[in-house]
Amino acid sequence: MQKALNTRRSTQYTLKRRGLLYSKLWLLASFSLLLLTGSFNQAKAAVTIGSNYVIIGGTNAAANGTYYTNIANPSANKGSFANIVLGSFDRGTGNLTLNARATTSQTGNDKVQSVQLFYRVYVDGTTPPSTYTALNLDDAASSGNGNSQSTIWTASVSPPNLLTATSAGTYRLDLYFLFVSTNNQGNITNFFDRTSASPYTTTFAVTGQPAATWLGTSTDWFTASNWSTATVPTKDTDVTITLQGSSIRYPTITGTGGRVAQVRTLRLDNSSAPNTTILTLNSGELQIFGDFQNPNSGLKQNNGAFTLAGTTQTFDGASFTEFRVQGGGTKTLTNRMDVVNTLTFLNGGGILSTNTTNSDVFNIDLGTNAQISGEDETSYVLGILRAPNRVITRGVTNSFGNIGIEINTALSAPEDPGFSIVTRRTGLAYVGAGLTSTSLSIQRSFTFSSIDAPDRQVFTLSFRYLNTELNGLDATKLGFYRSTSGIAPFDDLNRASSNNKTVVSTTITGTLAATFTLGETIVAPLPVTLVSFTAVPTAQGGALLRWATATEINNKGFGIERQLTSGGTWQQVGYLASGNNAMGGTYTYTDKSLATATASPNAYYRLRQEDLDGKFSYSPVAVVARTAAIASTDLILSPVPVSGAKISLSFAEATQAGSEITITNTKGQRLLNYTTQASNDEALSLPVENLAPGVYIVSVRVAGQAVRYARFIKM
Repeated sequence: MQKALNTRRSTQYTLKRRGLLYSKLWLLASFSLLLLTGSFNQAKAAVTIGSNYVIIGGTNAAANGTYYTNIANPSANKGSFANIVLGSFDRGTGNLTLNARATTSQTGNDKVQSVQLFYRVYVDGTTPPSTYTALNLDDAASSGNGNSQSTIWTASVSPPNLLTATSAGTYRLDLYFLFVSTNNQGNITNFFDRTSASPYTTTFAVTGQPAATWLGTSTDWFTASNWSTATVPTKDTDVTITLQGSSIRYPTITGTGGRVAQVRTLRLDNSSAPNTTILTLNSGELQIFGDFQNPNSGLKQNNGAFTLAGTTQTFDGASFTEFRVQGGGTKTLTNRMDVVNTLTFLNGGGILSTNTTNSDVFNIDLGTNAQISGEDETSYVLGILRAPNRVITRGVTNSFGNIGIEINTALSAPEDPGFSIVTRRTGLAYVGAGLTSTSLSIQRSFTFSSIDAPDRQVFTLSFRYLNTELNGLDATKLGFYRSTSGIAPFDDLNRASSNNKTVVSTTITGTLAATFTLGETIVAPLPVTLVSFTAVPTAQGGALLRWATATEINNKGFGIERQLTSGGTWQQVGYLASGNNAMGGTYTYTDKSLATATASPNAYYRLRQEDLDGKFSYSPVAVVARTAAIASTDLILSPVPVSGAKISLSFAEATQAGSEITITNTKGQRLLNYTTQASNDEALSLPVENLAPGVYIVSVRVAGQAVRYARFIKM
């Protein structure tokens, strides 16, 4: 008998029109600004999108540049889209920067988390590229209280010059806005003014010197006769290399004699045979001062350094051996890239920005041995940075390529966590990671996923952040927060030591398969100075606890609390009153009840120190390994991989009521949740027809036992 399935459905926002302003959004033709007005309502909460502008020229969205909008009577410094003519721009001397500004307001528990302008530039009349480039907008000014707030969003990075991606000809510009909203239930809603398939669009003309093209009489980049201009390209030269007939020899860059290859915009056109190499970097250095257009993987880097050396650049990804960032400004990645050895920021190199809508499509992946270096307040990866294919071993500190987090799993943990994927997100804050359900975290987080053994772990985390990511929070009050779903609610892991933009928390227990971030937290200071706290098993199956204090002030006593399953409920199993010893004291307590408690591989203990005025705080956690037999942990999935509509689950307690089954994706997002009912069936049948092809994780939670995991592939 197939069991009834209970799925959790996220409450969806309902888009309400506000007259004709929302239903008739327009984008200016030559960067005309669009106006978006609308509401998303949900149970006494709403998000309203106000005026949005596309800005031409200037260096920032707050002051310089010309604003364009479709407001009927724009003010003096704002133009109307209706009468805009984009015009013509000289490729060598012209400047065509793109910027944006938006306004939002929210009431109740809803909150706009991020705003992005997506754009693409391509030759008019040709097939549009499949991807857009993201221009991130930040919260520049907020007003109002927690229940009613207005926000102005502006781009904090240098505006891109669209001419750097062009040569002579006519080009089309497509764009649209994306708003991401979160409510206090953790539901995330993406909404757009237009879609990527139906964007706002306009054209502009480009004049100037044509690009240098590759002729291919030999493979040497530095031979002048190989170029249509009869000169070797410089940092002011646009270069196009096109896949041609078999008689053409394609360029190879070597650093013989210290030579450095330089270009402004480099375009690799191998569209007739994608993935065919038409440029090889063997040694030396290739410096690019404009854009790098490589939509069909025409670059092969065997060695040497690939350097983005300009100020504001857009580039397509590739597999890079050594990737360098210098020159300042913002370098925007259009898709994804892999780094085999090093990703280095040099001398205030600038910001390396990625799209944040999909961590599998838009990201920077560090190879198994790759390292990142040189990140600081002006030079860092903004968006998604991943360290896949990493193995976490007990007792060994792992920095995952120096991405800003270090983990050391205690030797007392029952097993090595094993294989993992670590995803760092910057520029995005989480709701619920703070003092209240609506508090925001800093704009940095780390998510551990696809771990072989994520639960029953004991570990130390060291978390680095930048001041630009503090999100207005007090650095002296930061503490760790954890969410197994990647959304609210977040568990407060209490305050942690902080020094030099690094927060460290020791003896964290429970699951590692979660999102970790920092938020403000308040924990009353211990009125005692705790010197030590240990727990060891007894021959009778209990646990002997010992602790010592150096000083005690206004101390009432110690509650002894126990946890049998990592991440489970803490229960008080004993209490010792204190003598309030000014010079400190030593204490022992034997938990005899552990011998008859539910079987589990480990027991976790902590002290709940109580003050005379009722305040309390917790000690670090001590772990006791148990020898009692535990229930079978077999979890069998069939068929694997699954190509049909259902998958079968078999485990020892399948016939019992109350077991919780969850299916999540590799980003930790919960897609299905089911609670078993009493039945004679020895296997469960779960529907998976609505799951997209990919890798998924099934978890089974049985009361009093460790969580069991299994993976399957949906074809």
